[in-house]
Amino acid sequence: MSEKRDGLFARAEEVLSVFRRGAEFTQELLKENERLRRSVAEFQTQQLAASDEHAWEKLRCELIGRIHSLEGERDDMLERLRQIEGENRHFAERYLEIEEENNNLASLYVASYQLHSTLDLSEVVQIVVEIVINLVGAEIFAIYIL
Repeated sequence: MSEKRDGLFARAEEVLSVFRRGAEFTQELLKENERLRRSVAEFQTQQLAASDEHAWEKLRCELIGRIHSLEGERDDMLERLRQIEGENRHFAERYLEIEEENNNLASLYVASYQLHSTLDLSEVVQIVVEIVINLVGAEIFAIYIL
C-alpha cells in the first residue's frame, strides 16, 4: 500500500510540475504579447506620423537646424583648438628661451665663482683663459696684464 501511495504521490508531483511549467510558459506568453502590442501601437503611431507630410517636413527642418547647430559648434571647437595650439607653441618657445637663459646664467655663475676663488695671478690668468675659451668660444686671443 505504501508503494502505491508513493507511486501516486510521485505521479501527482509530475502532474503538478507540468501544470507549473505550463503556468510559467503562459505568463511568458502574456508578457511577450504585451510587448508586441506596445510595439504595434508605436509602429501605428509612427505610420500615422509618416503619412502626415507636414510632420515629415517639420521633422526634416528640425534635423537640418540641429545639423547646422552641430556644425557651428564643431567650427567653434576647431577654432579654439587652433588658438590653444598657438598658445602651446608660444609657451614652448618661451620655455626654451628661459631654459637657455638659465644655462647661460649658471655658466656665468660658475665662471664668476672660479674667478673669485683665488688671488694668485697665474691661476686668475688660467681661469680667464678657460672662461674665454668656454664662454666666448674664442680660439685665438691675447691678454694684456699691466
